[in-house]
Amino acid sequence: MTFLPRADEALALLDAEDPLDGAPAPAPPGFMLDARAPSARAIDRAVVRAKGIHDMRRRRERLFGACEALFRDPAWDIMLDLFIQTSAGHSVCVTSAAIASRMPQTTGLRWVRQLARCGLVRTVPDPCDARRAHLQLTDKAVATMVELLG
Repeated sequence: MTFLPRADEALALLDAEDPLDGAPAPAPPGFMLDARAPSARAIDRAVVRAKGIHDMRRRRERLFGACEALFRDPAWDIMLDLFIQTSAGHSVCVTSAAIASRMPQTTGLRWVRQLARCGLVRTVPDPCDARRAHLQLTDKAVATMVELLG
């Protein structure tokens, strides 16, 4: 029995793909890969699973309605959103990450600070707007997400 049939279908497609000319698939934008970092294929698989989990969590909120607060996990929601958005080449400002927590903004910002204290995210100044900062998963967080979701 599978809870994420669309994710399983997407993973099967990934497994069936052959890289062109035997070259490795390019890494998703935003992830800085080194020799110890996960492969692009492992990241792709993890992103597919992350999207499936994210979608399931949103469906669960709709279905449980008023009781959805029982299932909140703001840190995980931030991590999933950051992982998905970064893999698609999108930068995520700190405020948007706090909104992804599905909590009031001040609570979301506290969760962002906690993730930073744990070494899972880092802030990067916006080069065009000094009032704004972007949030990135650390290499440690990316590797852990890939290991967990891969």
